Amino acid sequence: MTNSSNARSSSFFALILWGLLMLAVLAAGVGAIVAQLGPRFWPLELASHLHVGYLVVLVAAAALFSIGQRWRSALLAVVLAMPSALTLVPAVVAGHPPISDELPRLNVALINVHSSNRSYGRVIGLLREKQPDVVALLEITDAWLDGLKPLHTQYPHRHTEPREDNFGIALFSRRPVHGVRTQVFGQADLPSIVADLPVAGRMVHIVVTHPLPPVRPVSLELRDQQLMQVADYLGKRRRPYLLLGDLNASPWTPVYADLLDAGSLYSTRTGHGLLPTWPSLGPLALTPIDHVLTSEDFVAARVRTGLNVGSDHQPLLVELALRANP
Repeated sequence: MTNSSNARSSSFFALILWGLLMLAVLAAGVGAIVAQLGPRFWPLELASHLHVGYLVVLVAAAALFSIGQRWRSALLAVVLAMPSALTLVPAVVAGHPPISDELPRLNVALINVHSSNRSYGRVIGLLREKQPDVVALLEITDAWLDGLKPLHTQYPHRHTEPREDNFGIALFSRRPVHGVRTQVFGQADLPSIVADLPVAGRMVHIVVTHPLPPVRPVSLELRDQQLMQVADYLGKRRRPYLLLGDLNASPWTPVYADLLDAGSLYSTRTGHGLLPTWPSLGPLALTPIDHVLTSEDFVAARVRTGLNVGSDHQPLLVELALRANP
């Protein structure tokens, strides 16, 4: 093959690669724009979950186009990245007020273990290391309950609803809980757990829930219904209260804003960063769909994700401070 043939072949493959990169830019850019429209119907609603992914693709593409001195393409990628950047940056740079060391603390862990995962030791190791007071466990099966038996001494107070369909649920507590029971919100007939936990002489009401993922129009409707019934339930209760769960909704979905408003709830992520939890790609994830939400009585002192436990979700670890009773 002659040098000219080699050059034409290299040029052809480079053209294909640049073209594929431009297609990725256009796909991410369209997704980012659609996500800003606040769609409330499937499948466009799915676009609102992926701002982190859009930003990663577009920033990486802008860098590659710049290296290749394709300045117009790089500029296009930067412009298309702006909607996602403007959406995500406030969560990263927002601050939170200083928290007195005298306020009582409650440490909470939320872990979607993934029903087919068998890394029981990783979850046990995490909980023994971090020592949270309360643990909400999702996708719990009979096998998982058996695998977590070594934690029974550490967490003597437990309420479990194991299932084999990814919607089993459990609440483990180091402290005594009161009125703990299974409750169903919405028409999907999925179990949630409600309980009262004493903290510094006050009763904190806890709800653990896990609605359907919005992979079809009917499941989107059922997810929204479950979340809004939880919000209505909490909005009628005496504070303080917590909502823990894999809500299958990112902070940028329309139902998330409705949930916060109707339930008078606040995100513990505010001022602590994005902290994506799903899908877990080793140490990385793209979308924050696991949430610890609180009434205004709490302030988040520390929020972080835990090491991968073999699940498709990262654990979410939150240290809460309980404000003085008004």
